[in-house]
Amino acid sequence: MVDAVVKSFEVTVQDMREISKRLTAACEKGLENEEKAVVKMFITYVHSLPDGTEEGDFLALDLGGSNFRVLQLSLERGGKMTAEPKVEEMRISKEKKEGNQEELFDFIAESMSDFLKKHGITRRLPLGFTFSFPVVQTSLTAGTLKKWTKDFKAAGAEGRDVTQMLQEAIARRKSGDVSVDVVALLNDTTGTQLAVGFEDPNCHVDKAVEEKVINRGQQIFEKLISGKYLGSVTHAALLKLTRDKVLFGGVCSERFSELVIDRFDSAFLSVIEGENGMEKCKELFKKEFPDGSVGVRLRDCQASV
Repeated sequence: MVDAVVKSFEVTVQDMREISKRLTAACEKGLENEEKAVVKMFITYVHSLPDGTEEGDFLALDLGGSNFRVLQLSLERGGKMTAEPKVEEMRISKEKKEGNQEELFDFIAESMSDFLKKHGITRRLPLGFTFSFPVVQTSLTAGTLKKWTKDFKAAGAEGRDVTQMLQEAIARRKSGDVSVDVVALLNDTTGTQLAVGFEDPNCHVDKAVEEKVINRGQQIFEKLISGKYLGSVTHAALLKLTRDKVLFGGVCSERFSELVIDRFDSAFLSVIEGENGMEKCKELFKKEFPDGSVGVRLRDCQASV
């Protein structure tokens, strides 16, 4: 009985492929017609990922489930936090979820006030608002709530600008104790992608390529998969493995030791993946080490292929 229950939670490779196939189809349908699609492909107005140059003090709001969070974090260049983020989590009552938008956003503003007082924050700070509901954005800082999901039903919110409702709630506070600049409104899916991009902008290999291109911080995903960059990604991977003494006995030719975009042509990958790829791989590496100072071993070619 227990095994049967556990087995019902198992996801096979075939299951994952089917899920991927259906999700891709739903996304494509969303791109074709947002109104009729189950998966809404709304524009985010986020045109680039963090690149490590961000610094300063920031506030963040996270609304989307049973709980609501207020955060404050400080960043220094290089993508490091100068201290542990300050986080306060508040439970949202059923009454506030199902009341009207004024009550809900007044609660958010009051929670922000309590947070600022508790942590002694008195100056105006930039704020990012993660709002985990379908929003049709009109800019990076503004967007209209399409419809409530989950168990939220607050009246008067659908069809309204989310940032405006927050700012109105802050303005209703006679004490004027909440002073923020909303610099971003985003969905939690977008926030998750950005968080991963910030904590690990790419792996070591992709980061090495990113440092060499002219359009840093842009078209990140394209740099991982497109023909324009795959040769350079491969070059960076081979360099790392060589420096870690996994390939070529840890020795590089002078020409190969410097990562230069397009020096290792993406066309090489097609050659290597084609017929007699092992032999062609060996030939390519011999060309990279014309002085014969490095012996190209069969296992090096196997690792590369």
